Amino acid sequence: MNITFFCSSSNKLSPVFYSEAKVLGEHLSEHNLIYGGSNCGLMGSVAGGSLAKGGKVIGIITEGLNTDDNQQQGLDQLIVCSGLNERKKQLVDKADVFLILPGGFGTLDEALEVLALKQVGELNKPIIFYNCFGFWDTFFELSQNLHEQRMIPEKLGDLYHVAGNVEELKQLLQEIAV
Repeated sequence: MNITFFCSSSNKLSPVFYSEAKVLGEHLSEHNLIYGGSNCGLMGSVAGGSLAKGGKVIGIITEGLNTDDNQQQGLDQLIVCSGLNERKKQLVDKADVFLILPGGFGTLDEALEVLALKQVGELNKPIIFYNCFGFWDTFFELSQNLHEQRMIPEKLGDLYHVAGNVEELKQLLQEIAV
């Protein structure tokens, strides 16, 4: 299964996030992981965890971010794109499943794009929020408020799944694979 994951590239997070991301990457090493290609932040932790366990990892990075100090070593493939729009298109096209970990504006942009594509019927792939430490709780509250105010026609929860830990994620991935 090809899992495209979106998450933070910040190196300024609480250490618990990096530990969780590394363990997650180790557990996902039986799948093909596709991501933004950076060695920074949670991106580098997930990729590094998977690579350490022999997993296959593909990075898709923009020309501007493709520097020696930002590039994850040991990737099975690195695809360099001209910009973020091309990068996002490739990340979407190559995925069987989307996994959204904690992150900032870039992660929100990617998450909202796949949710919007799915909502309008242009995408029919599972989306999973990895809600470790309750990170996405306020996003889910906002989604509920949007629904209650009739800003969105359906509960966004109908468009995605939520896993709070590695075991829940593994169970969801098994269910999706069937």
